[in-house]
Parts: sequence; C-alpha cells; structure tokens
Amino acid sequence: MNHRLFQHFGKFSLVGAITTILYFVISNMLIFFKVAPPIMSSTIAYALLIIVSFWGHAEFTFSIGRKNSLQLKKFFLISIIGIIVSNLIILLVVNILSLSPFIGVAVVTASIPIINFFALKFWVFK
Repeated sequence: MNHRLFQHFGKFSLVGAITTILYFVISNMLIFFKVAPPIMSSTIAYALLIIVSFWGHAEFTFSIGRKNSLQLKKFFLISIIGIIVSNLIILLVVNILSLSPFIGVAVVTASIPIINFFALKFWVFK
C-alpha cells in the first residue's frame, strides 16, 4: 500500500469518527426518547449527516479543490446504499435476532465506515 492511501485513510478516519459519533449519539437519542422507531431513528441520523460527511471528505480527506455535481450524485448514491444497508442491519438485529436496537446501531457504526472509505476513495473522489 502506498503512503497516500494511508494518509487518506487517516483523514477519512477522523472525518468518519466525527460523523460516526454524531450518528451514534443522534440515533440513540431518538431511540431513547422514543422520537422514532429504531429503523427511522437510524435513517434520520444517517440522512442528517450526508452533507456534513460530503463536505468533510471533499475538503479534508481527499482535498478536492473543485467539487462537481457528478461527485455529489455518486456520494448521495453511496449514502442511499448506506442507509439501506444500515436499515437492513437494524432489521436483522432487532426483528430477526431479537437483540437490542442499540446493538444494531453499534454494528452499523462499525461496518458502514469501512465500506464507505473504499467507495469514496476509488469511485466518488478518484
């Protein structure tokens, strides 16, 4: 692996950590205060953070000087896929495995960032 990939991964991890922590907090607050059911809570949190994540990765992680609409469209597509996968994980954990929704949120928190790094690095911001 080259130095630039590690550098991108480090920056991605920082932006990802911030948005992941925000996702975790927002999702759990919505669940805890019974604002919305677990899947809706996860979707709301994820959707709120799409623009924050795009800006952070475009500006900081991959240092894209000029952003274009194709990058934004690709980013939104990755985000929609992320929401679907997140919801499927929550559904599996809560409705099929009969575990706590908080475990589902933890699984999403651990898995989605890894998938997103490779999608952003090699497709959205290549």
